[in-house]
Amino acid sequence: MKRIPISVWMDGLIVLLVIGAAALFAFWPRGGGQTARVTTPTESFTLPLSRDDTRTVEGKDGLTLVIEVQDGAVRVKEADCPDKLCVQTGWLKAAGQTAACLPAGITVTVEGERDVDAVI
Repeated sequence: MKRIPISVWMDGLIVLLVIGAAALFAFWPRGGGQTARVTTPTESFTLPLSRDDTRTVEGKDGLTLVIEVQDGAVRVKEADCPDKLCVQTGWLKAAGQTAACLPAGITVTVEGERDVDAVI
């Protein structure tokens, strides 16, 4: 019976470990439970970032904003306000990011677990 050198076994083990790590990384849940909190002068509600959605909300002085959720991110798509800074904020996807329309009194904030940059 011919013996297989130990280096062949080690190479096979390393390949299996790399494949296992790649599979674990690919299927590990990411960003689960993140929501967008929309606060207006009269109400506050959440939108799950896991489901595409578009909502029109009304703020102060009859100003309206169109809020869009798509592919795990949220943005203010359209606004009646004069400067449209809330629209220029763009897509929000990380916890803590906020878009605010001060003339309408509306804020959109991503809520969820924050990623850790470093542990000291």
